[in-house]
Amino acid sequence: MAAVGYSQGGIHAMNLGRDKAFLADYELKFVLTAGSPVGGIEPADGISSLHLEHEADWVPGADGLPNPDTKDRVTVTLTGPIPGPEWLEQGMGPGHAMERYAAGARDIAASRDPSLQVSTAALAAVLGAGGTATVTRFSLRRDAMPAHGRAIGAPVAPGPRRSPGGKPADRPQQPAA
Repeated sequence: MAAVGYSQGGIHAMNLGRDKAFLADYELKFVLTAGSPVGGIEPADGISSLHLEHEADWVPGADGLPNPDTKDRVTVTLTGPIPGPEWLEQGMGPGHAMERYAAGARDIAASRDPSLQVSTAALAAVLGAGGTATVTRFSLRRDAMPAHGRAIGAPVAPGPRRSPGGKPADRPQQPAA
């Protein structure tokens, strides 16, 4: 099994590689990250990883730590040019664009560099040739909480608690006024 993540998703993918409970249920062998600050996350033994970073992307360095350079952990710094007008766009910056990382991954797959061939071979071994893969994409968005006719900052009474069995739990009695 391989875990792949872009940006914060790469942090989660690397964290899966050291989570004992997850590893007890799943045979994770490879982690691929793109644009992710993961220098301080050490996967369990036997898990290889490949990290893609763009030289114009500040996000992978946000943790202040370089990725370790080991036989099982390879970092590729992409250096493709960034067109000028994109620097004016909002967001994390043009170096962090997912499309740049996808293009870099295609270049890496065709590379003859020995360390990249080992990483891509490890990924291919995990994925298998002609097999099937399940891809799950997550996109999270934070929406404003509905006001429900109350003033901002006004306390909200908690809803009914549930016990672990799903039945309403006993609520503490309020003192009589």
